[in-house]
Amino acid sequence: MELWNGVRGKKEHERLRDLDERLPRLPITDAVWEVPCQTARHARSCGVTVPSNDLVIFACAKTYGVPIEHVDKHYDLLQRL
Repeated sequence: MELWNGVRGKKEHERLRDLDERLPRLPITDAVWEVPCQTARHARSCGVTVPSNDLVIFACAKTYGVPIEHVDKHYDLLQRL
């Protein structure tokens, strides 16, 4: 969703569609869903505010043990918490 929200133009749309078809899906189960809720509370107690979508992506990656390729300071902040 976050990537699709940033798509500009036909070329980016085609590239993302191709990538989207090849990437595996990681289910957001009840167990996964608890992680962003806990992480959000912890981040806020440390004075850090992170967008909800970043919290969900971070939690999903953490739960499944996969890296996040990003250019987003929020993931670096979350990793340090």
